[in-house]
Amino acid sequence: MMDKYRKRQSGIECLKLFAIAMIILSHIVQCMTQPTEYAGNQPYLLSISAPTTSASTFVLALLFHLGSLGNDIFFLSSAWFLPDIRTWKKEKWMRLFLQTWVISVLCLLAVLLIRLGQVPGKLILHSIFPNLFTNTWYITAYLLFYPLAPLLNFLTENMGRRRHFQLAAVMAWLYLVCEFFVKGAFFSSKIVQWIAIYLLLSYLKKYRRSWMDDRNLNLKCLSVGMAGFLLLPAISNAIGLLTGRETNLLYWVSNANPFLVLIAIASVNLVRRNENFHSGMINYMSSLSLTVYLLQSNLMFKTYYRTGLVRFFYNHFGFEHAVLVKAILMAGIVFLASFIGAILYDRILSPLVGHLSSQTLKCIRRICSRAETRFL
Repeated sequence: MMDKYRKRQSGIECLKLFAIAMIILSHIVQCMTQPTEYAGNQPYLLSISAPTTSASTFVLALLFHLGSLGNDIFFLSSAWFLPDIRTWKKEKWMRLFLQTWVISVLCLLAVLLIRLGQVPGKLILHSIFPNLFTNTWYITAYLLFYPLAPLLNFLTENMGRRRHFQLAAVMAWLYLVCEFFVKGAFFSSKIVQWIAIYLLLSYLKKYRRSWMDDRNLNLKCLSVGMAGFLLLPAISNAIGLLTGRETNLLYWVSNANPFLVLIAIASVNLVRRNENFHSGMINYMSSLSLTVYLLQSNLMFKTYYRTGLVRFFYNHFGFEHAVLVKAILMAGIVFLASFIGAILYDRILSPLVGHLSSQTLKCIRRICSRAETRFL
């Protein structure tokens, strides 16, 4: 089975696994520090947004940022291949759409069975329509962005180098820089931010490939990104402690954080340099990463069982000491459980979902063909 995955270059695939690990760890920190709609204000909730003299609290605030960094890396790892496409694969899109729905409904049924039907109606409704209610925002955003990629490619190919650069620069300024300092500036959204990042990526890949292949340049970019990532919360913390102002250490948490985007771009460029790195095991595990993402961020799972895991650790071990170690242990448990679930899905349900997506797409095409015949 591993042989069919061995042909793919494993550097980017390994980076995707690292991104998933960062996202899971960030979600654990979120669960430890922020109330949810159904769990409410739990006694274990820690405050990590206010200025602090505690090193562990400050590190937790940094770990909170890893979710955005993981999302940027995960997006760029996929988007790296998109500037070369001329059309989007409907089968791939439908498979992801149905995979999201199948996993959401199966998790809902499992929780209804375990809890003997004691689940709020709102959670049931949201689980039946996961993409409509954006239960997993990344998946819904990608389903919207993926069909746009060929259109963006067509646009940039016909505007020439200078205009491509101008468009990429303006979009980066508005939706990476301005949005970073003023949240929601210029009607920003995650899709718009992704378009800004993608235009920048496609320009670099098409016209400045030498920059992307330059190891020293990418190491410098990585260093600048890491410095910004670490220094901004540190400066916010110092200002808060010195002046007594209520500075927010989490203000810089954003997928549009230009320092995190810089880290993500440099990381992708560095790992893809090793074209001779091929590992069937890593590539297979990476092929499950999207399923892992869906499982660990599933609405039912995060509402009842991620919260339950954090509550269990708090009740039995407390958060007064070694809180960072406990956060990493909890993330490891979620990571392992999600991968086991992803393997089971891949072996048992993936072929069925593939067949269902194929048949669904055929049905939709017939309906669209009849509608076009009638109205065109």
